Amino acid sequence: RSDSLKYCEEGVKGGEEYHTLKVPRGGEYTLVLADGSKVFLNAESSLKYPVLFSGDLRKVKLEGEAYFEVAPDSCCPFLVKTAQQEIKVLGTKFNVSAYLDEPTVTTLLEGSVYLTSVVVKGEHQLVPGEQVVIDPVSNEFTVTEVDAENVIAWTLGKFVFDDNTLEQVMKKLERWYGVEVDYVDPEVKKIVFKGNLPRYLDLRILLGMIERISPARFQVDGYKVTVSLF
Repeated sequence: RSDSLKYCEEGVKGGEEYHTLKVPRGGEYTLVLADGSKVFLNAESSLKYPVLFSGDLRKVKLEGEAYFEVAPDSCCPFLVKTAQQEIKVLGTKFNVSAYLDEPTVTTLLEGSVYLTSVVVKGEHQLVPGEQVVIDPVSNEFTVTEVDAENVIAWTLGKFVFDDNTLEQVMKKLERWYGVEVDYVDPEVKKIVFKGNLPRYLDLRILLGMIERISPARFQVDGYKVTVSLF
């Protein structure tokens, strides 16, 4: 289960001092910032944040995936910067997936956030249940309605896949289990998968569950997983 770290404002000096928390493959971490905001960091993610917030803006920088529960402060907005966007909030709950090799996905659960893309033309004020996807490869900025609870299922020990391709599924498993995936037939990447799987299962057991409901077949050799069609 996830480790945790908590910062307190009392007795803390040097608001300009920044720390960076890096979570490796196969890990997860819960962080409570000095203002009381809670951040759940997923595998292969990092967050840069000040030891103590000062000034009129609470700024953090994210690479990877995190779920934020931001402490309200109407006088000091909270700003999340990633490689592809900026999110400005006052107090709210939202999830950001901002891995460098994938589109950036922001999903709002509660409150309101204002999102501005820095790589694709677009900006949007999200309402609960909305998701913004920024894809710099296709130059697209899209807004859709989703089941936000499914998006943060990873913080509750579950993988929830909703019409994801097998390639998208395996990217998550690569980060969580620390494995490398090789595809015998590129067509297998396009298989669409829907399912709810426990996050703390042994990898072989989890892959066996996927095999039972899809035409994909897996061979595990150490830290390498080979995927083929049945």
